[in-house]
Amino acid sequence: MQDIYAFQSEQALSSGLRSGDAVIDGLIYEIGGMPNWNWHFDSDDQFQRPVYYSFSPDPYYDPAWEQYDSDEYQTPFNSQQQAHTRIALSYIDQVTGLDHVEVSSADQADLVFAYTDLSDPDTTGICYGEYSYVIHGGTGAVGSIGIKQYLYLDSTPSNDVLDLTPGGYGYETLLHELGHALGLNHPHEAEVLDPGLDNTASTLMSYNASGGPYSEFQAVDLMALEWLYGTDGIGGNGYGQVFNADQQADSQVAAVDDSPASQGSTDDPIVQRYTDFSSGSAGYLSAALIGAAFGAAYVNDFVSRENSGSGYFAAGLSLFEAGWTMLSVSQLVADGGFIEAQIGSSSSTDWVDHIYENVMGVSPDAFVSSVLSAQLDSGAQTRADLLVLATSVPAIEDQINLQLIAQTGISYIPFA
Repeated sequence: MQDIYAFQSEQALSSGLRSGDAVIDGLIYEIGGMPNWNWHFDSDDQFQRPVYYSFSPDPYYDPAWEQYDSDEYQTPFNSQQQAHTRIALSYIDQVTGLDHVEVSSADQADLVFAYTDLSDPDTTGICYGEYSYVIHGGTGAVGSIGIKQYLYLDSTPSNDVLDLTPGGYGYETLLHELGHALGLNHPHEAEVLDPGLDNTASTLMSYNASGGPYSEFQAVDLMALEWLYGTDGIGGNGYGQVFNADQQADSQVAAVDDSPASQGSTDDPIVQRYTDFSSGSAGYLSAALIGAAFGAAYVNDFVSRENSGSGYFAAGLSLFEAGWTMLSVSQLVADGGFIEAQIGSSSSTDWVDHIYENVMGVSPDAFVSSVLSAQLDSGAQTRADLLVLATSVPAIEDQINLQLIAQTGISYIPFA
């Protein structure tokens, strides 16, 4: 676990901090923003505790209603909406190292979900946050912090966020609001993000749609979340606190669709950032093969560690830098059965369809699928051969967003 930045004054608590990286700061830097979950410690042992969430709104307290942002009292998510939200939270835990645990009542929860009829017809979701803290009586430093967040989606059918099935607009909207709960900002606010990245193909926090709907955070989102949380839910890049504080400060309330958190930064000497993605480089070859074999989400080393149990980018980088060819690394992937384990099938048709969709972004038509799978079944081509071919298709650069990763680099822990 990295060091935790501790605020030495109440003023410092709300002043906001920058990472120094313009891309990251486009999502996380905001003066007076909400705290986020790497503030979330047990005051006894200083270790992070779970983030408790509930689908049972408080019958006596409705922030959206009380702030005049809704035209009706809140209603609970139905069983399908709850199930799909659990999928989203499980994905977030994989990406960040947080631990979301469901509880039965709003009183027990740190994060509460509900639907409501939002007054602004163009608003599909909103996230409110409340936090309280104590000030150390002797030093004036910030002590323990309590956080409560309320995530609302709009109940108006025309806004199309009632269906939260992954792959749909409602699910993408849910991830956007959960991004706010995690401390992410709109990229057109605070430290303005490069306009070329201000779209949903780069960050789900953008208001500018590009492709989608998306079922995962995009590259800029993952970069910011990695900086905030690392893979242990803390990351060292957030606000810390001084324990045993003894002076209670006033509670703070904010509507957090417009005011997510601000954080600070600590470098971890173990983590390196790879930035050479020129054609034929080890970084390019590794990213292209991972994107073709497993999908774009696995290119980021920290995400791949959570999804697969190993750092795909770090491992690929090590092999290509050691002189392995694309065919030899593809053969290693094929022989290991990693793709079959991911898709849950060993059939040639399922394998081909998976690779084709990773590269082209759409499923193949029946003719293309049958031709390619027949080549595998007949022995005319091996799976390693088709992986090499897949990495040479120009479309793979768009699927892995090569232009973006060439700008931002990929953080990774060197493969041992």
